[in-house]
Amino acid sequence: MRADRGNVVVGVFRDREQAREAISALRDAGISGDAISLLTPNPDETRALAADTGTSAGEGAITGAVLGGVFGGIWGWLAGFSALFIPGVGPFIAAGALATALTGAALGAGIGAIAGALIGLGIPKEQAEWYEQEVRSGRTLVAVQADGRYDEVRDILRRFGAYDIESREPAGIGVASAPARWEEAAPRYRTDWEQRHGTSGRWEDYEPSYRYGWEMAHDPRYQGRSWAEVEPELRREWEARHPGTPWERAGAALRETWDRDLGR
Repeated sequence: MRADRGNVVVGVFRDREQAREAISALRDAGISGDAISLLTPNPDETRALAADTGTSAGEGAITGAVLGGVFGGIWGWLAGFSALFIPGVGPFIAAGALATALTGAALGAGIGAIAGALIGLGIPKEQAEWYEQEVRSGRTLVAVQADGRYDEVRDILRRFGAYDIESREPAGIGVASAPARWEEAAPRYRTDWEQRHGTSGRWEDYEPSYRYGWEMAHDPRYQGRSWAEVEPELRREWEARHPGTPWERAGAALRETWDRDLGR
């Protein structure tokens, strides 16, 4: 949860409820809501928000009714909750400085926008990119301007299950040898793909499907569930992120990475 031992403490949570509890503990410790940023993937609630309010994702603040159901009592304490859709990445809920950055110029950057927003908070580029990958894999990120209380804030986040770039916990639960980032896993997928398909296409056209399958296979939301059970959810999220690429084209590559990374 350490950037460069500076002023910003970053914690990543597998479970959004743990993040909510950590933020409540920060409040109890006297940390201002203005000092806390939150970013969490949330496709279902974001789509529901757009349907219920007629608001396009990324254009407005979320209603209190939606946030009350998702985040309990903390939503009214943090600043600037917003529904976002980051092109090429997907729908999110954000609060604080991250929400401000992502609804501004950084949003147009698509992939890399999350890292750019974190860099704006003072996180070094390499670390910011790692945190973006964790968020893209389904985690919830909390960043806190510690103002001289670095160790205290770090300890609170850790107490509620946060990890960071120092510990670099694997993205997948129960997949001990899995690479922590897609960039580490991609070469083996590309090699296998080239051996099977040769010059019949371009890897760059297929990589998004393989990447999505790899990320979802390591997403705690889908751990311990069968392909038949999760396919409808994966399809909805894929179509939200990649409206220009039909599920039928992406599904085979996604299923291959799903099975491979879960050892099936």
